[in-house]
Amino acid sequence: FTNETPTEDAKRVISAQQSVSSVASDMGDVQSCPATSWGHLFGVIPKKKERALCPQTRAVPIFKRSSGFAKGNLSVRSRKRTMVLYRRVCNSDIAASKPLVGSNSGPLSTTAILLSNQKKKRGKKKILERAGKGVSPAGMGKASVKVLQKIVRNDAMHTDPPEIYGWRVYTLAMSACFGAMCFGWDSSVIGGVIVLDAFKADYGLSPDSKDYRSQDLAANIVSTLQAGCFLGAIVASPMTDAFGRRRCLLGVAGIIMIGVIMQGAASGSLGALYAGRFVAGFGVGAASCINPIYVSENAPRAIRGLLTGMYQLFIVTGGMIAFWINYAVNLHHRGKTSYILPLSVQGVPAALLFITMWMCKESPRWLARKDRWEEARAVLSHTRNLPSDHPYLQEEMAEIADQLEQERRLVGDASWLQLNKEIWRQSIHRKRAIISIVLMICQQMTGTNAINTYAPTIFANLGIKGLDGQLLGTGVYGVVKVISCIAFLLFMADSLGRRRSLLWTSIAQGLVMFYIGIYVRIAPPKDGDPVPPAGYFALVCIFLFAAFFQFGWGPACWILASEIPSARFRSINVSYAAATQWLFNFVVARSVPVMLITIGGKTGYGTYLLFGSFAFTMFFFVWFFVPETKGLSLEAMDELFARSLERDSDSLENVILCTVGNAVCPKLIPTEWPLVAFYPFSKSEKAHS
Repeated sequence: FTNETPTEDAKRVISAQQSVSSVASDMGDVQSCPATSWGHLFGVIPKKKERALCPQTRAVPIFKRSSGFAKGNLSVRSRKRTMVLYRRVCNSDIAASKPLVGSNSGPLSTTAILLSNQKKKRGKKKILERAGKGVSPAGMGKASVKVLQKIVRNDAMHTDPPEIYGWRVYTLAMSACFGAMCFGWDSSVIGGVIVLDAFKADYGLSPDSKDYRSQDLAANIVSTLQAGCFLGAIVASPMTDAFGRRRCLLGVAGIIMIGVIMQGAASGSLGALYAGRFVAGFGVGAASCINPIYVSENAPRAIRGLLTGMYQLFIVTGGMIAFWINYAVNLHHRGKTSYILPLSVQGVPAALLFITMWMCKESPRWLARKDRWEEARAVLSHTRNLPSDHPYLQEEMAEIADQLEQERRLVGDASWLQLNKEIWRQSIHRKRAIISIVLMICQQMTGTNAINTYAPTIFANLGIKGLDGQLLGTGVYGVVKVISCIAFLLFMADSLGRRRSLLWTSIAQGLVMFYIGIYVRIAPPKDGDPVPPAGYFALVCIFLFAAFFQFGWGPACWILASEIPSARFRSINVSYAAATQWLFNFVVARSVPVMLITIGGKTGYGTYLLFGSFAFTMFFFVWFFVPETKGLSLEAMDELFARSLERDSDSLENVILCTVGNAVCPKLIPTEWPLVAFYPFSKSEKAHS
């Protein structure tokens, strides 16, 4: 912005911002004054008192989504819409200055402003009515959209076009989550199998549930799956970055089916059973890393918590089905069939994963990382039920391109090993990796998988007699988990939020675990005596624990681990989280059978008190370190955690440029303000300015 003639890109940006200034100033929510034709302010102005405007410059504020709103003539609802308009204009500037590869449309600002002007004439309250015809999404009626808007309460739900919530995005998420069903099914079925008389006889387990050697062998059989899962989660990251999310999910489905066949064919061979569970675990662990990434990269931001949380829903659904299969088989079959059948049907969700993923498309964000922009645009258009030139789609593609550009400036074309080093060197990425890892440690130390895997044994310790009654109790436990998870995904994930859900469920889980521990310490159940009322309440506490876990720590950890990292580090971050989850799952599965007969005597009351203490401690970790992410786009996570990836690498990006005639007036943006706008200048022009 000197005496030289502005470039064509600069003219496009200036024209777009002048139009927005005209619209915004009529709304009474922007300060303006007579200015030269080139005077514009780029930046973020969170509050009225912090508006550092040049007095001779016509300024256009671009609001951060979480910032406070200036007082003006508009209602609160109108201000929210105004905020989104400005945010879209900011992304339009990026698109205007750096058009996407393969883009055949002009700057987004023109469409957004014309539509806003048309709506403004009908009334201020409709200033930001969505672009397009406003028709209901394919396969989803208007009533369904309204119900979804009532359930999911965040800004993005009411500002993004309704077409994006069609059936395609839900079927895509469910297809990928069959991998999660493998996780829940394989983890839960073994708990009911190891207590069957035929299995004990064939694999050398003692009928005495208090025998130390027998419990140690049972722990080895159970934990072999988790050991394979740990290795699979580590290997999944470079695999999915190199070959894509879809191809890797197809591959791990085949690996799981091979492992299931080996388990079913073991027929008393302990070595074959170990090998089958390890191979199946490798596939399950890899799927646990890839599933959340694939779903989060395809999900609209308003319902990303709902769709990513379906991963946990499919985990508990698979576990519930496995519990009831164990119960039914024990009622109607005896001999080897009673354990071979449950082990063999573990392959059903793996087969469903393979079939459904064959019909799905690759992640658009992975395609963008590979510079396959035309394919990425086509896939995103298909998933969102929108034409490729729709303003919303253009905005989302601009956000993807912007984040990838920032990351490549900092990291370049780094290898997988270099990325692993880089994620720990930069504090903005290191913080997110540590949060994901600690969340998974906390999730396992609640004791949830101890109950999932050894539920029949735990119900026996609480006074339920007979194998049929114990397996029935595990079935009811599975039903409670499924219902609770559905309730969380519908009413809490994108409304109450991740952070609040984690906070209150930490306290709730700690309380019920402490009650169970105190009960079995003070009044343990005795053989031949009826279960007292306090004992029945202890059983209720097991079901309450399942509900509380699904209201928070079950789904929320996977949601956060898959959404908070930058796109370049997402697979690595989720791989760390999944590997940590499986490592501590292995520790719990390996140690709990022994803990139940050693910590606190034969009642094992110390086991429950230990898990309850961890639950209370988790509250403080979430309170101090975990931010709220509901309603934010994946590309906004950099802003949430680090304000800007560019801040430390290029100080010139931290300058607000506003002009008066031919003079340049720089104003430094405070470090706590996130950088949003990029300028259409070359490096030489920046240096000259």
